[in-house]
Amino acid sequence: RLDTDDRSAIFRKDTTFCPRPGSTAGSVSLESYNYPGRYLRHRDNLQLWLDPSENTAAYRASRSFVLVAPWT
Repeated sequence: RLDTDDRSAIFRKDTTFCPRPGSTAGSVSLESYNYPGRYLRHRDNLQLWLDPSENTAAYRASRSFVLVAPWT
């Protein structure tokens, strides 16, 4: 769900993610600031979800993102 910035403290917390090491070299995982232990991950045809951490290889892979240069 996408919401517009209402300038509230809760909105800022909900939209802040902390970079963590990913499951493979050169990747990063994004942990929610407002919901520690929950990570942004891709699933269900590459939709983005915020889910609690699971100790499985499939989960770790789905929460790992590779940083690339932006499109120009």
